[in-house]
Amino acid sequence: MPELPHHPTARHSTTHLALATAFFTLLWLWQVNVSNGFLEADACTHYLISRFALDETFSFVDVWGRPVKTAVYAVPAYFGGRLGVQSVSLALAVTCAWFAYLIARNLGMKRPELAFLFTLAQPLLFLHSFSELTELPFAALLVIAFYCYTRKWWWTAALLAGLLPLARPEGFGFLAVAALAFLLQRRWASLALLPLGLVAWSYIGWEAYGRDGPYALAPSLSSALHSIATWLPRYWPYAGDSVYTENRSALDAVWRLFKFTATLPAVTSPAVFPALLVGIIALLFAGRRPGLSSLRAAWATHESRLPLLTLAVPMMILVGHSVLYFLGKMATNGELRYMLVVAPFWAIVCAAGWERIFTFLRRDLLGSAEAFRFAAYACLLPLAVNARFYTVLPIRFDSDWETTRFVAHWADAHGRATRRPALMSAHPGVFYFLDRSRNDPHFSRDFVAKNLVTPPPGTLLLYDPMYARYNASRDRRIDGPEELLRAGWIEHPTMRIGGWRIFMSPEPTSAVTR
Repeated sequence: MPELPHHPTARHSTTHLALATAFFTLLWLWQVNVSNGFLEADACTHYLISRFALDETFSFVDVWGRPVKTAVYAVPAYFGGRLGVQSVSLALAVTCAWFAYLIARNLGMKRPELAFLFTLAQPLLFLHSFSELTELPFAALLVIAFYCYTRKWWWTAALLAGLLPLARPEGFGFLAVAALAFLLQRRWASLALLPLGLVAWSYIGWEAYGRDGPYALAPSLSSALHSIATWLPRYWPYAGDSVYTENRSALDAVWRLFKFTATLPAVTSPAVFPALLVGIIALLFAGRRPGLSSLRAAWATHESRLPLLTLAVPMMILVGHSVLYFLGKMATNGELRYMLVVAPFWAIVCAAGWERIFTFLRRDLLGSAEAFRFAAYACLLPLAVNARFYTVLPIRFDSDWETTRFVAHWADAHGRATRRPALMSAHPGVFYFLDRSRNDPHFSRDFVAKNLVTPPPGTLLLYDPMYARYNASRDRRIDGPEELLRAGWIEHPTMRIGGWRIFMSPEPTSAVTR
């Protein structure tokens, strides 16, 4: 990379970065103290995987839990519980903001600290800064890999990009793009490094899950290679067609196509959103006149390509998830948090737009602290909305989760009394409130089809009307209680609360003990 241009406003950057970080951290401390609920049920599931990963080492290659997320959260979860994981999420949020700042500098922006501010100011990013989901680990890994690419650290960029599929499914798409980029640049060594993450995941997973597949039937080198190569598809938990978008109207299908585009103001922060629109144009042409010839010229050098590539990253996610949600593929349920995986890039685009707006209004303001100050005022809008109009924070357990707490403790005691101490439930809150692993064979049975149709002895099945019926994996859902009765489960005669129903296996056991 050429030497970065020096701007007289650079002296303001350190102060602005420190102020933004301090304000963000104070808000974080406040909300962590007053919030006790999970942002989503998936957050509880990911927390439980991380919480017991050091005891259940196969969790580090779990396809649902994702190796990168589990590796990042496992030690903090084991020793610090939820607060340990939330502290790591805070660090990841600041990391995303820092590398957005560095990339903005590499792009030659006059006020790169705006990218830092606009990253931390995203409402979704703040919510995830005390959550346990996979979006922030993925976003941090992606932005670091892209920064390495901007600095021409090819091998490091390739190794990090190769880990992206181990963080979230979107990683496969970015892996393909990285392969194309290295192929066009004839970086053969970097291209060869890209698959290493997937190869390691497949091999370790195959070993951890008992060397199954064709190798189990006919042990040989060829069957071993085939088993390793097919391990990931065999354990891939997501349904090809989403169960969340079944039986929807044509009007709803149109909404699904444009949902992410229509809700982008909630991603970037509403008052910052106009800068995103301007920033798209600013990065698309990066000082050049509009036209196809101008776009072709942008690919002449590595440096000239960076603005377009920076813009392409969030656009890929926007278009890709819009199409998947419209088609009802890959078990997508249209969660807005999917846009968070490129949070630093939304911020960079917004920063480019904010600079262009201030340059158009008054060029001298861009060189002063006013550009940052007005941006900070715009970023405070969601706080005012949350306080006066639409309250999201603090995040507390709703009535469903409080009912889950009661059912979990009741079932734990009742199971002991009836010699059915193993619990089986699709609701992750059951295991969270009991602080037990759902993989513990002395405590739980997996909520999967084979156990649903053939009741394991000594088991209580806790049926709730939401998580038992709707799941990204078809193997982990049932249509209703009648299906359980037909399979031979015995319903508890009196225990029904808030839609919950309790079923007992026909056979108690004394073999399942704790």
